[in-house]
Amino acid sequence: MIRLSSNLSLFFKIFIPTFWTVFFGALTIAIIVSEGRSILPFDHSTEIIVVLSFFIVFFALQYFTIMRLKRIEIDKENLFVSNYFNTYRYSISDIKNVKKIELGLFKLLRIEFKDKTRFGHKITCLLKDKNLREYIALFPGKLPLG
Repeated sequence: MIRLSSNLSLFFKIFIPTFWTVFFGALTIAIIVSEGRSILPFDHSTEIIVVLSFFIVFFALQYFTIMRLKRIEIDKENLFVSNYFNTYRYSISDIKNVKKIELGLFKLLRIEFKDKTRFGHKITCLLKDKNLREYIALFPGKLPLG
């Protein structure tokens, strides 16, 4: 079995959101409950709105980007997708399209399925490119690369 996702996936999916939510959540709560003591150059009510908006916007940004990353392993016949809590097995014949997306330092692998899976029609992982090339060399033509 070959792991297509990078080890950094765990760091981005679990550590960053947990650390960010705990740290900035505590800071947001502290600012809300501090009675009129402002640390920003605004009055207290404006400061609460700014800090709360910052927290909500960046939490939503994390939720719709890095928290959607999955761990993906593949063998000759099956694809194993994990969100680090549950793992599901899908047949490679269920895959509609596989697309590699380059984002400078990082590469993403987006897998689109023919039918809806437990994680939706499309799943994304932080790609370890060397392992994808190894899989393609071992099983040429097996993945529908697009």
